[in-house]
Amino acid sequence: MSILYLPIKLILIIARHFKHKRNINALVITCYYFYYILNNKLYKRNSSSAIYWAAKFRRAGTAQKAVPFVNINNLIKPLLLATGEGYIDIVCLLLKQGALINVPRKGESVLLELLWRGNTKIVKLLLEYRAEVKLVNRRIPLNTAISYGQKDIIYILWDAGAQLDRFT
Repeated sequence: MSILYLPIKLILIIARHFKHKRNINALVITCYYFYYILNNKLYKRNSSSAIYWAAKFRRAGTAQKAVPFVNINNLIKPLLLATGEGYIDIVCLLLKQGALINVPRKGESVLLELLWRGNTKIVKLLLEYRAEVKLVNRRIPLNTAISYGQKDIIYILWDAGAQLDRFT
């Protein structure tokens, strides 16, 4: 009897006993039957690493499959990675899922970490999702954009209501 004729419940039990995700993945890529049964289980089990990988290598399809299983607190690092690389499709997906953009990571918000790169499209997108333009962890995004010489971003932030720190 071929393994393809095993009941779905038995295949799920077998997959549950694999210790490593690579073993489940090896089973998933063998045929469509296993892909159909186990692929969502694989994403559910490894959603954080899948979303990070998708953000790093601009794999929107992978990100879309992994996002429903990820806790929004685990979206900050992939969001920073995708914004830094300029992957607007991944950034948009993560923002729609509710990624926290005003929570400082290592003292910086997503907007502050992005300013030196000069990507105006992603800055506009972050502002649409209410990125903080005033004081963020004792730093003001407009002052930061000025210090990096990002002329286009300075105008975007100014139009969004950012103000200068008069002590800078």
